[in-house]
Order: sequence, then structure tokens, then C-alpha cells
Amino acid sequence: MDIGAESDGLVHISQMADGYVKDPNEICKAGDSVTVRVLSVDGKKIALTMKSEEAATERAQRTGKIARGAKKDNRGSRAEKREVPVKKNDEINGTVARVTPWGVFVTVAEGFEGLLHQSEVKTTEIEPRLVAMFKEGDEVAVRVLKVDGEKISLTQKSDEERQPFKAVTAEVDPSSVTTVMEYLLRRAGITPDMFPSREVSTRPLSS
Repeated sequence: MDIGAESDGLVHISQMADGYVKDPNEICKAGDSVTVRVLSVDGKKIALTMKSEEAATERAQRTGKIARGAKKDNRGSRAEKREVPVKKNDEINGTVARVTPWGVFVTVAEGFEGLLHQSEVKTTEIEPRLVAMFKEGDEVAVRVLKVDGEKISLTQKSDEERQPFKAVTAEVDPSSVTTVMEYLLRRAGITPDMFPSREVSTRPLSS
């Protein structure tokens, strides 16, 4: 944004409207005249917002930080707790709001985001690269794992996939195993035939 200062100001996509913005071109285009507020000035870096002051105050209260200029009551009480519009085990088609190396924040309802932790992503990779798998604005199918106040935990896995050996308790004859580890693995349903065998060379080692 050209605000007549030495440096232009930046309105991040998250600061372009009170709600979720998928495409900045839907809000404004080059040459448009818009009203903005200054969020911060750091040297020549000027952060701007197009959000209303009411939206900024509400978000600050949700995160436990009262925005500058926001009013407190005489007791300094927190804002009234909002009712979360989802519950445990709800299956939702949400929208990716932002991606971090350890989890994906998904918009599950207007004004509400849930966390899809890296460990709850349905994938065959042990450490999936979330930034390569998800992009802001993507639609994803998730299930509500837990609701704690306004904190919403999400998963893409079924209960069986989350705890693959929970329902497996095999009866094992202790005399058929030689170590405690082998006994515990077999009790969990893990047997050697689950793993590909390797051919062992019988050729003598060269001297």
C-alpha cells in the first residue's frame, strides 16, 4: 500500500478482511483506494490492516491479549466464552488457514480454527513435510478429536489407525519365545512374517 510515506506498507492476507480471505484480488486490486490502520512500524517496515477495530479486539480477547484501546469492565473480567460449534467425532470439511512444520491450522467454522497435529495426518511418512502436503485455502476432511474450551484438536485418522495395536491382544505361550521383547511383540500381534525376509548369502567370505 502506498500511504504517502518513505516506504510502502504491507497488508498481510490475514489482515485484509474480518473473515477468511482466499484470494487477495477478491478484496482489492492495484489502483484501488482503501482505508487502512497502522499496526506497527519497525524501521522502514510498516504493517497495516484493513480489519475493523471490533474484529481486532475480538481476536485479541480470544488469544488472551486485550488490544490497545479495548475496554475492560470494572472487574477486568475476560470476554464471555463463546460456544464452539463443533463437538468430538464430528466429521468436517475444513479449510487450511496456515501451515507450520509441526501442524496444520484448519478453519472448521467461521471464527474457529482447529489444529491438525503432524502425528494426526493420514500418511505413510514417519515425519511428513506438511508444507509440501498442504497449502492455505485447501479443503481438507478432518474429524474432531477433542474440544477443550475453544481449543479444537483434529485428526485425519480413524481410531484404529491412531492406535493400530490397541485391539490386538494375542495369546502367547511363554515357552514358545526366548525373550521378553519377543513375548511383548507377539502379544501386540507383531510377528516376524509381517516383515520382508532377506536372502542370506551362503558364499564363504573371501580371505
